Amino acid sequence: MQAAVVTGASSGIGRATAALLVEHGWRVFGTVRTEAQAEELSTTLGPGIIPLRFDLRDGPAIARAAELVAAALGADRLAGLVNNAGLAHFGPLALQPIDDWQAQIDVNLTGTLRVVQAFLPLLGADRRRNGPPGRIVNISSVSGRITLPFTSGYAASKHGLEALSDAMRRELAIYGIRTILIQPGAVRTPIWDKVDRPDDERFADGDFGRLFAGFKTAFAAAGEKALPSGRFATLVHRALTTRNPRPRYALMRGRLAHWTLPRLLPDHLLDRILIRQFGLSRGTR
Repeated sequence: MQAAVVTGASSGIGRATAALLVEHGWRVFGTVRTEAQAEELSTTLGPGIIPLRFDLRDGPAIARAAELVAAALGADRLAGLVNNAGLAHFGPLALQPIDDWQAQIDVNLTGTLRVVQAFLPLLGADRRRNGPPGRIVNISSVSGRITLPFTSGYAASKHGLEALSDAMRRELAIYGIRTILIQPGAVRTPIWDKVDRPDDERFADGDFGRLFAGFKTAFAAAGEKALPSGRFATLVHRALTTRNPRPRYALMRGRLAHWTLPRLLPDHLLDRILIRQFGLSRGTR
């Protein structure tokens, strides 16, 4: 039986991926942050799921979880590690608290490296283990290539994840471990329900108050058209099982307008379009 670790398995892409892998006969170690989430995961997905509790900022807890997985695997290797857990705090960069910024970098980027380092021996770095090398699937974002206004911390973390994934793909080749990056557009996840946070009131009276409110309205509207998380779970399963996976898979609605063209346009032209779209021209408030 193949086994995988899926971080952020309580909801969204992580939950859908865990469920799909269990359906295909995998043994899945799904990470959550609370006991209630662990109980709900076990109840819903059954014996094929084994919850692991840790926060991506807690190195010792991640190490303990890796020990539990190692014991469960015996002498076998881990077939897959899906780095999905993430955090998003949006806001104008001129006013965003550094703690919010740092949390996104620490979870989305540094946290991914913590997890990879902890589980690397199980994926193939420990040559005494049996089985083919495992694969790593990192869930990035369109924001890993295209930065919208008011998403600076999140986009910076995902840009960093793109670079980290490139390094992993090249360095971990020594063990035969493949790293695949998935770049989702809008996904139907709980992130859409959290875009309007009470803490955002701190931005309301400044230069960016009305503009940030407009961004959140547009963001929520995009959420209504988002692809279901199951579409991305299917893509993760393909990345884990297809014989020759591509280094990157991008999936979103309106691919031409939201992915292809923005990456082809000169920076100054894309800047002009986004500045106009979000009402950020000089002198507007």
